[in-house]
Order: sequence, then C-alpha cells, then structure tokens
Amino acid sequence: EEGGSKGSRGMAQVFASVWGAVKEVGELAVAAPASARCVLFLRFSLSMGFHVFYTVMSVILRERFKFGPGDWSNYFAFIGFVYATSQVMSKYFVNRTANDPTRLIMGCAVLMGVGRYLSSVTSSLPVFYASVTLTILALGIINNSINTTVTRLGGREKVGGLMGVLDTAEKLAGVVGPTLGGFLYSYDPFAPVLAVCSGYLLISAGVSWAFPRFLVPVLVESAAEAKKAEKKAE
Repeated sequence: EEGGSKGSRGMAQVFASVWGAVKEVGELAVAAPASARCVLFLRFSLSMGFHVFYTVMSVILRERFKFGPGDWSNYFAFIGFVYATSQVMSKYFVNRTANDPTRLIMGCAVLMGVGRYLSSVTSSLPVFYASVTLTILALGIINNSINTTVTRLGGREKVGGLMGVLDTAEKLAGVVGPTLGGFLYSYDPFAPVLAVCSGYLLISAGVSWAFPRFLVPVLVESAAEAKKAEKKAE
C-alpha cells in the first residue's frame, strides 16, 4: 500500500508539473503579440515532431540496423557534426531572408518531412545517414532563423521573456511528445511517421499563412528602425 501511495503521489506530481507547464505556455501565448505566437507555434511544433519521431527512430536503429554501443556513439557524433555544419551554412540563408523567412522555413519543414520519411523506410545505412543529414541540416537552419527572429521582436526584456516561453514550450513537448509517440506506435508502428510527416506539411502551411500576416511586418518595421538608428548614430 505504501508503495502504491508513493506511486500515486509521483504520478500526481508529474501531472501537476505538466498541467503547470501547459497553463504557463497557454497564458503567455495569449498575452504575447501575434508575431511571438507565430514563433512559439513553430518551436513547439518542431519539438513535438522530434519527440514523436524518436519513438520510431530508436526502434529503427536498434532492430533494423542492429546498433551497438559503438554505433550509437558514432551516430550521435555524426548528428553533432552535421548540426554544427548547419549553423555555418545557415548564416547565408538566414541573412538573405532576415525580413521574410517564410519560404526558407516552409522549404526546410518540407525537407525535414522528406528526411524523416526516408529514414523510416530505408534499409540502406548510407541512405539512412543521408536522410538524417538532410533532416538535421534543415532543422539547424530553422533553429538559427528562429533565434535570429526572436532577437528582433522587442527589447532585451521582451526577448528574454520570449526565450523563456520557448524553453517552456520545448520542455512541454518533451513530456507530451514521447507519450503521444508511444500511443501512436502501439496503434501502428508506422503511425508516428505519418503523423510527423503530416505535421511538417501542416507547419509549412501554417507558416505560409501566418508569417506574412503577423511576423513579416514586424521584421520589416524592425529593420527600418535599425536603419534609422544607424543614420542617427552617423
């Protein structure tokens, strides 16, 4: 009985923390301007996609490719290298789309969907690593674009607050995503893949609708104000 009561208290604490995170993200999202909600939607969706898909990825690596301890370490080292490369590459793309990242993020979201799908269906290890490369490069570019965008949505206090909201949203996705992924996998092993790939298409569609309406005007205004400030400084 004592063990059962401890387990119940533990579950209650988990649900309480999750509910607290949900309320915090919801309240801050409602209070935030529309431009910030666009970024919040994007970050949360990407985090959810990662955590849902990982329920399948771990099975693929373990059962299809028979990964051992050495393979896992090489895999994560490879991901780190590709992500670092994406940060170098992203400077070119992000700088060129600073005032309107709509098409860049739409394209990267679609590429991530293609990469995830190929990773889930291929039996070739080289093709698998190629698909992972495509996914991580696209993800790195999106993340850099998000981080750059956040710095232009307000002063230091607003930026700090928004970064806190994004961090909370990611943590929430880290709790909800694996649970959802496990549920989908129990229904059908391929269901998480379909959900994630469909999700990337929805992200692309959502960005194409919301960004030009709510985010791009703010970025254009921010760029104009920055130019005025430069002229005054001269």
